[in-house]
Amino acid sequence: MDDGTVLILFIAGGVAMTALAFYMAWREKRALAAWAKQRGYAFSEWDTFNVAGRCRGFPAFNRGRDRRVYNIVYGKYKGYDFCFFRYRYTTGSGKNRSTTRLQGLLVEGDLCFPCRISMRPEGFLDKLAEVIGFDDVDFEYYEFNKKYFVKAEDKRVAYDFFGRDVMEYLLMLPRPIHLEVLGPHFLFHYHWRM
Repeated sequence: MDDGTVLILFIAGGVAMTALAFYMAWREKRALAAWAKQRGYAFSEWDTFNVAGRCRGFPAFNRGRDRRVYNIVYGKYKGYDFCFFRYRYTTGSGKNRSTTRLQGLLVEGDLCFPCRISMRPEGFLDKLAEVIGFDDVDFEYYEFNKKYFVKAEDKRVAYDFFGRDVMEYLLMLPRPIHLEVLGPHFLFHYHWRM
């Protein structure tokens, strides 16, 4: 094969991958819209629920650039406003550029917490920080403490919030989840980098 043929094959492969990505995104939008309509909820490709505005107090919504909320399903469930959404932002540049994507659920209701609470999967650096003396909220449930890092401005509020049944439910999830609570806003999300 000569160089021209190889170049054409690479370009054709790139075009095919781009077309596949657009097709998968279109299919996801169509499936979400049908799911929302079937249950009486609303769907939007854009941030019509103002997720970015409602979540501006959460760290993930203040990082990076090119922030975008998309593919939203929203409505009311048992008196609570909710919104499923996708969110992405970019950090770094050049070869150090990375895009972080979140799949989230924002829930709002009458319940208003007096302090910020955050929970995320515990990582290696969290374990090192604990040895040095930085500490998260520790519960009387070893498996939960091992899997999740919990931080709260008032530890008593965290102890009240994370009852044994809540911790057991979180441990049963197939993937560790992030949770952030600020006032009446509860944000649950998974994230991944590309």
